[in-house]
Amino acid sequence: MKQFKTITLTLLFLFTASAVSCYAESSELRKLLNKVNKCKQENATQKDMASAIELANKVIEKNPKETGAAYYYLGEIYARTNSEKVRDYEKAMDCLQKSLHALGPKNKLRSFAHYNIGLLYYQGKGMEQNYDSAFVHFEKAQELNKSLIAGYAEMIEFGLGTNKDPGYALTCYEEGISAGEDLYEKAYALRYVIQHMINNDLNEEAYKNYQMYIITCSAKNDEKGSLKYLKASSDAGFVPAMCSYASYLRQGELVEKNLEEAVRLCKVASDAGYLPAMFNYVYTYKLFDNSITLEEQFKLYKKCADLGFPLSQTTVGVYYLYGWGVKENLEEAYKWNFIAAKQGEKNAKINLQNIGVNLSKEQRDTLEVEALKLPTSNKESSKLLAELSSIPTFGNDKSNTGAQKSQTSAGGALNASFYQSQYNKYSRKAERELKSPEPRADYLASLQKNMSSLAEQALAKGFTINRNTELEQATIDKK
Repeated sequence: MKQFKTITLTLLFLFTASAVSCYAESSELRKLLNKVNKCKQENATQKDMASAIELANKVIEKNPKETGAAYYYLGEIYARTNSEKVRDYEKAMDCLQKSLHALGPKNKLRSFAHYNIGLLYYQGKGMEQNYDSAFVHFEKAQELNKSLIAGYAEMIEFGLGTNKDPGYALTCYEEGISAGEDLYEKAYALRYVIQHMINNDLNEEAYKNYQMYIITCSAKNDEKGSLKYLKASSDAGFVPAMCSYASYLRQGELVEKNLEEAVRLCKVASDAGYLPAMFNYVYTYKLFDNSITLEEQFKLYKKCADLGFPLSQTTVGVYYLYGWGVKENLEEAYKWNFIAAKQGEKNAKINLQNIGVNLSKEQRDTLEVEALKLPTSNKESSKLLAELSSIPTFGNDKSNTGAQKSQTSAGGALNASFYQSQYNKYSRKAERELKSPEPRADYLASLQKNMSSLAEQALAKGFTINRNTELEQATIDKK
């Protein structure tokens, strides 16, 4: 069985070559795509890069419609290569920007180009770090492709290049998970934070160190330097930090390997109800003491799966499939993988296809109806967002709590948090436009109209959201 590892919260350049190889249409572009992988190797030379440039020029000459793709692949090489002789972030930015000018509006490479440009700005590679520009490109990337939402959500969570909005950031992480991205730890960490915001007992200093850990990893691209913040947060008892630091101790990467301490941290975080830690505890303990039986492993994974954690649900399905610690049961294997797949878990989707061929359509239909009764984690997010919207700091007056709860939909969309996040989205766009050299009056008028309309809709439903009246007035003044 494939074991899942807790991921470090580090943004990396996407390895898009394999993901977008199907976009290579001409023989010249296919040759360039093959060259991309060679140029990314540590032993790649300037001669290899010159060959790639030559191939790109042939693509542009023979197939002008593929100019954008040719520039994109060159930009990816310059930014993604492991060869210091080839890596050049300034050239990467130049090629990626040229690719955007040449790519058609429906070309799927546009989302990757926006994302990678955003990441260059975010990390300040080859240029001065610019959170505003990074956010603009991350926003465009996720609008085109929800699997690229991580950077956008992270900036919203921490208020980098935009206003801080934890509720909307959680919604974004959930959208990324639904699109098949492994953002579980990001989502669950933010859930933990929001829950303690609601309880008014969040350890602000510990959370600040945890933020610094993520920002130092992501924006400063310094994972090793970030660990002092993670350890400080873990030592202060911040549960998501304990889970993440346990992963470093388990793997022995960047810190000295210490399985005993990794088990202890996972156990403490698990006992606090933190599902990623509950899941990781089993694998970590098995490495520490391999006498743990398959039956014991299954019970621990099942406990976590029963609380809606998709990775545990996939694992439970695998244990049922192979009869590990439990009687082999193909139908149970299908059900647990189905509910995990419904939440975006990629491995569950693969398992589901392999298991499904051994079941009739009637069996699958029946099992899927039963599986939908199993717990899911996204329901918990909806409950949290509904509670969050009742806190004045995040967009609703307590006097309106009763009206808000009566208006909240089952999915948690029609609440103050929803209107606040939409209002914030338009206000961010207005702020950026006002900072531009030549603000567009018609665009600002449209944004102001949307902001005012959302505020009015919220008020009509009994919600009070935080309005930026100065910003709204500024958009009017620019008309």
